[in-house]
Amino acid sequence: VEWCACFVNWCLLQAGITGLNTAWAPSWVNWGRRINGPERGAIVCFKWSWLNSPYNVDHIAFCDVVDGEFRTLGGNQGKTGIVSSVPFSRRDAVYYCLPPGH
Repeated sequence: VEWCACFVNWCLLQAGITGLNTAWAPSWVNWGRRINGPERGAIVCFKWSWLNSPYNVDHIAFCDVVDGEFRTLGGNQGKTGIVSSVPFSRRDAVYYCLPPGH
């Protein structure tokens, strides 16, 4: 089960922010306030170039580190599919956002 969006929703809820209450990662493409690039704590939406997916977004996570290395903190990522902070390529990031009003 792909649960990256569930993790993002849960984290937002813990912070008192209303997310989308959905497990479907592509639904996040129109959520929040877009920003131009990576910012620590922002939500990052990825489109995998190697995956023949009809959707605009295949994975979402939080931007973890920008200086020196682009990493994301997210669920269902990495080799074991756990909550982890892993490096990703910026070229696969298609959308960065902050919660509405932030």
